[in-house]
Amino acid sequence: MKTTVSVLALVAAAGAAQAQFSGYYAPANWNYVTPGNSYVDVSGAPNSVMVVGNDDGSGSSANTDMTITVPVGGNWKFDWSYASTDSGNYDRAYYLLNGNQFFLAQNDSGVKSGSATIPVNPGDVIGFRVFSADSVFGPGYLTIREFSAPIPAPGALALAGLGGLLAARRRR
Repeated sequence: MKTTVSVLALVAAAGAAQAQFSGYYAPANWNYVTPGNSYVDVSGAPNSVMVVGNDDGSGSSANTDMTITVPVGGNWKFDWSYASTDSGNYDRAYYLLNGNQFFLAQNDSGVKSGSATIPVNPGDVIGFRVFSADSVFGPGYLTIREFSAPIPAPGALALAGLGGLLAARRRR
């Protein structure tokens, strides 16, 4: 049993950051919620993605989301910029962590931008959201660049499998 525990501890500590929207974090691996005419533009991947909020004229509020589960703990980092052609604070940008939204910007005056570093644990769900209060007068545009998030270090999953095999042999 000690072999399994030490191998699992090694795997947990082996989280490495993966830069850009590639590999585990490639656009095809994310989950998307795109109501109305909202969408996520992945044509800039692996360097960037853009979450575009709803502007279907419905007068209804809508969240446009992209989310993914983090396989190991570490730091999630990204640069962002946000703009909207709507006035006031009808459109807003957030980052998401385990279903909770954290404010980045709203469309009250010009383009906003910044950087974020957020510690995450294995199994956390991370992501991005553009909220539209009324889905009229233009969408919000959240662009994410310089993305990196933790992934298992190369060979860590193979090591975990080896630990399981060793534990099974010991039980016999």
